[in-house]
Amino acid sequence: MNQCIVRVSPLGHIPNLEHEIEDLLIKRKGKQLLVVFIPYSGEVTAQMRGYYFSGIIDEAIKQCETFRGWSKEDLHDWLKTECNKRELVNQKTGEVTFVVGSTAKMGKWDYAQFIDRCIQRLAEEGHVVRTPDEYYKELEQKQLGEIPAEEIENHDNL
Repeated sequence: MNQCIVRVSPLGHIPNLEHEIEDLLIKRKGKQLLVVFIPYSGEVTAQMRGYYFSGIIDEAIKQCETFRGWSKEDLHDWLKTECNKRELVNQKTGEVTFVVGSTAKMGKWDYAQFIDRCIQRLAEEGHVVRTPDEYYKELEQKQLGEIPAEEIENHDNL
């Protein structure tokens, strides 16, 4: 039996679907075929990392009393510990330990999930994180000089 792997985005989109189906039908005509759909998340974009470090980390340090005086690295490490740890169980002893994963090795889908967990965790600390659209819209307006200085400090007015 032949096997074909089709990569699917996290939202179920199959890139080049018509070509994938055509290849399946032409190349394997008359043969039994196993089609395996696996998630493909792609690379983390610079925009995603920018939103995380500037729109989430920087803003939390500036606006949330809990994190005032923290460095970006400190808050990033804390968020990784809070939002990107996994449980390991020693099969011999039953001892449970936690391991903090690296965000540098994440794909786009995993990084988006990590960001969502960070937003939820920061909300528990009283910090409301703007959506990426809100963040980038405000950033663009700041760069164009369209936002008065007093409104930049108070995001609720935007």
